[in-house]
Formats: sequence, structure tokens, C-alpha cells
Amino acid sequence: RRESGGWKVLDVRSAEEFASARIPGSVNAALMLQTGASADLSAPGALVPNPKFVDELNALSLPRDAKLLVICGSGKRSKLAVKRLSALG
Repeated sequence: RRESGGWKVLDVRSAEEFASARIPGSVNAALMLQTGASADLSAPGALVPNPKFVDELNALSLPRDAKLLVICGSGKRSKLAVKRLSALG
């Protein structure tokens, strides 16, 4: 087992994506929500901003000085999430 060095993995994919596959020990706060997705994600719907993203982050009770490794499926959502987190301070 590798030491995390104090880093926490924040996965910003949808809850459905997170449930289907995730990094052990990671936490989830969906930046975007899938609309009209099939149950098995084989035909995902459109992605729309999650109006409860900040609430989901707060529910995780992460320390404000936590070192976060923000991930998603391709890098697009994680890049947007980092910008959003930076704006929040």
C-alpha cells in the first residue's frame, strides 16, 4: 500500500459513474449531473451543472487545507472543478 502523502482523491464524475468504478478511498462530489441516462450508462444523457456541487463538497467535511487530487473520466470536469474550487477559496 502506498502512503497518500496527505492527498485526498476527489472524483467529480456523476454518482452513477462513481458507483460503477472508483479509486479505493476516493470521495465523490458530482460537478455535473447526467440527464436521461440509461441505468447501465450505455447511452448517457446530457451533462448539466450540479446545483448542489458545493453542498456535496461541504458534506464530505474535507479540511479547507486538504491537498486534493481532482479526477474525472477525461480531465474536462476535473479542470472545471479545480477552477470552481479555486474560486471558492
